[in-house]
Amino acid sequence: MSISVKWDSAGDIRIAEMEGRIDSGNASHVAELLDKGIEAGGESLILDFGGVSYISSAGLRLCLILARRLSGPQQRFAICSLSHNIREVITTSGFDTLMPVHDSRDDAIQALQG
Repeated sequence: MSISVKWDSAGDIRIAEMEGRIDSGNASHVAELLDKGIEAGGESLILDFGGVSYISSAGLRLCLILARRLSGPQQRFAICSLSHNIREVITTSGFDTLMPVHDSRDDAIQALQG
């Protein structure tokens, strides 16, 4: 299964609403899609995982790269709307200590704007 990315925004925050699987077979493609969206505007990024059914270590690596890339003084990064299984992967791997994880898109927007 491939992945699709739909873009939205809330002020200067870009929101990538993803659907599908993120694995080693498509992580570089996902990175390209996200890079294009980031370049289109906005200094902050939220990855909405509401439609993501699976994430591999390659997907986790991509999140870590984005979190580091968007760690400047005017930049912010967060992930949100994780399924139970993906939240478990993020928590077990310790990635929840490396990047902000929010229950919903609204929570993530509020945190990044505040």
